[in-house]
Amino acid sequence: MAYGPTLGDRVRLSPAARVVDIAQTSGHRVLRTLLRPSTDAERLGHNISLIKNSIKESGLLSE
Repeated sequence: MAYGPTLGDRVRLSPAARVVDIAQTSGHRVLRTLLRPSTDAERLGHNISLIKNSIKESGLLSE
């Protein structure tokens, strides 16, 4: 089951420039994350930095 485009996919756009179809898949897999809203900006920034560092150290692509 697909949940949407991944990095590098080629897509078809509607006249309003919205994605309507995936024309060609890139073959990449995707891991989507959702962070809960937080009033503690410092903690949120720290958690985002940890995630970005883990992605970089693992040699993965991100957007």
